[in-house]
Amino acid sequence: MSAINDRFSGSLSLAGLHPFLSITVLECTETEPAAAFQALLRFLDDAAQEPGQALACQPLTATTFFSDERIDGVGTPEELGFDSIHASTRQLVRPPSWATKQHELLDISHQLTVALRRNRFVAIYGDTPSKERLGRWVDEHPELFRPIPYSFLAGAFVGDQRSLWTRGVHTPRPSKQDSKAMTGLRLQDALDPLGDGDFSVTAAAIDYEPPDPKALVRGRITVSPQWSRISWRATSDFASFVTYVREILEVLDKVLADAPPAWQFGPLPEPEEDLSKVRFAVDVSTEEQPELDGVDEAALRCVEFLRSAQLEVEGKPDTATATLHVTDHGTTSSFLLTPVPAGDGFRFRVQHVAGTPMRAELHGLEDHLRSGNLLRVHYGSGHACNGRTLYRRKVSGMPFRNIELGDFTGFRTTVEKPNGGSSREIHQLIGTPGDTSLFGWVANRYRTGWLLCDDGTGEIADFLHLAADGGLTAIHVKSAASGRSVRRISVGGFEQLTSQAVKNVRLLERDVLADKLRKRVRPWTAAWQNGHRTAPEDFVRALEERMHVTSTHVVLIQPHLSATAVARARQDIAEAKQTSDAYRLQLLDDLLHATRKAITGRCEDMTVFASP
Repeated sequence: MSAINDRFSGSLSLAGLHPFLSITVLECTETEPAAAFQALLRFLDDAAQEPGQALACQPLTATTFFSDERIDGVGTPEELGFDSIHASTRQLVRPPSWATKQHELLDISHQLTVALRRNRFVAIYGDTPSKERLGRWVDEHPELFRPIPYSFLAGAFVGDQRSLWTRGVHTPRPSKQDSKAMTGLRLQDALDPLGDGDFSVTAAAIDYEPPDPKALVRGRITVSPQWSRISWRATSDFASFVTYVREILEVLDKVLADAPPAWQFGPLPEPEEDLSKVRFAVDVSTEEQPELDGVDEAALRCVEFLRSAQLEVEGKPDTATATLHVTDHGTTSSFLLTPVPAGDGFRFRVQHVAGTPMRAELHGLEDHLRSGNLLRVHYGSGHACNGRTLYRRKVSGMPFRNIELGDFTGFRTTVEKPNGGSSREIHQLIGTPGDTSLFGWVANRYRTGWLLCDDGTGEIADFLHLAADGGLTAIHVKSAASGRSVRRISVGGFEQLTSQAVKNVRLLERDVLADKLRKRVRPWTAAWQNGHRTAPEDFVRALEERMHVTSTHVVLIQPHLSATAVARARQDIAEAKQTSDAYRLQLLDDLLHATRKAITGRCEDMTVFASP
């Protein structure tokens, strides 16, 4: 087969390339990185000759530039910050996606592979080999390379999380999705410990803000921790591509020189390091393969086979080893799958133990199971393993952080509202001299903008506040059960607050709220504008002028909760002390997280005011 592009001279001009920056990064484990890199290049050369699902392939060029060898129009690898740069191309012939292999029309495409070595790191660009094929080769040669460990890559690029692709760690069930894809402005603030704590990160798009203001790599960067892969954006020329790759490798070098960075995905499951905690396999599911690139035909056959076969798993209470039963066309084969430590995580040790061997064309099934990411085994201990990473569910819950400390000096936290004989008298007394109730505290705190007291039977909230920018806040108030400086954490003190907040959140939409208030307000209903009493109808008119796009918040005021008690209980939890306050705080965290999830379905956010 010969190339059909008449412009191709037979040599590749790197200066004319502008690859999209998407690389797999490996760390050399060999004491001689140059020798390991040569072994990698031999593998890349072999992979370039494998057609995969194409009808035919032809390697076209393969060139390696060492440190002082000049790349025309680009410079030397040394000038660019690298020891070696390798580039190769190949030509593929395949039928169009809508035609059979026997069709006379054929598509011709070209693939580029670039491998760059900087000290002990190697970055690989291109579709040849496939990520599955490359992953198997790395697993077979742990003495040469390892992927960047999951925990390090997941924390290397920090910023606002804009997209998350996740896979469930929980045992599959009809009532819960197996995977989630999320987008937002800052997902780490939107994640729900109760609803999202079962979903592990497979990839994340992050608005990365580097600590170095001169850094070029910034903005939307996508990391795939379990494939040791990083993607950024299109580049304008090859020199820029190489410069950006160097910056990324420098970031990883700094991260790997220290302990694993702080986990930035909040309640999502973290990788498990202690295999002794993993036991009792209870279920198995096939991993999602959203983009099998078609190069690794053997991997594709295994995926299709596993999806069509009947899979069952047996486990024991004292071990992570699972017995996998694979049934296809009435014949069953059984394999032992045992997670074992690898350079960047865990791999399955696979052993065929019973039954009829799989048909000949699937003889590589065991190899693909070893390389991982085909199956996910779920364990009764709350773990899941996909043959590359071992995850643990966050069963302990996450602290609720949206707590502000209110200054209640001069007010009685055990008194909710003024002591009036009727609703009318209560409204008349709120905020007057001598009112030291929590209602008086609200009137004093929200002295700018519009404020309306809605206290009474059928109330939407105790207070509604409109800021100058149109932001609406629904305020729910509950007095403390005790005024003592040392008091216990109480979940019951929040149950009425949270119930009312969730029940009425649907009424906070502008038109619905305005219509409701028009029917509720009385001439004596307490209302203020910038701290001065006004007619309640004025508040309703201001509400009607509010834009739909302005934000809505919910505030829960419960001064019985004190920062001192919370800090003490958090310390007990950290030290695994089984105290009553530690238990109550965990219950309260769950209650507030569940309430916030319901609130943020319609509103901007929810905040709790507590005592210092």
